Amino acid sequence: MQKATLSLVAGFLGIGLALQFFAAEREASALYRAQEQERQLIDYHGVLADQFSAADAVTAALIDEQIDFPTAVQQLLDINRDRIGFPEVLATFCEGETHVQRVARWAIHRARTALDRDPSRQKEVTDRLDRDYRRMFNLPSKAKPDAMIHHVGPAE
Repeated sequence: MQKATLSLVAGFLGIGLALQFFAAEREASALYRAQEQERQLIDYHGVLADQFSAADAVTAALIDEQIDFPTAVQQLLDINRDRIGFPEVLATFCEGETHVQRVARWAIHRARTALDRDPSRQKEVTDRLDRDYRRMFNLPSKAKPDAMIHHVGPAE
């Protein structure tokens, strides 16, 4: 009887140890997944930082007329091509029939925002980019290309 009881106790202890082992394994697996997600987020953050920096350089070149408007729009498209959710977010921020038109409006908005502290230059550059936008998309001169759903910056 004592032997049977010891066997039963040993069996329960074995099950308990097995359950602890599986729980520890599950926790280790969850920790590994969390660390992997953290590495992916760190990598993605680096990619985003590179995209922001590249977009800033394109905007500066556009403002200083080192590149023309269609080239700037194409470069912004290329920079953000693989950016997860970018088209959807831009569609809520900028009006436009196509993604290219929304990126073009975003380019104008970026230039305007970059020149917030220089209102006279801001108007000059924005007017030039508005004309470039209308030319690029064959729109009449009355079209307001910088229309934003959520206007950020000083009101016009």
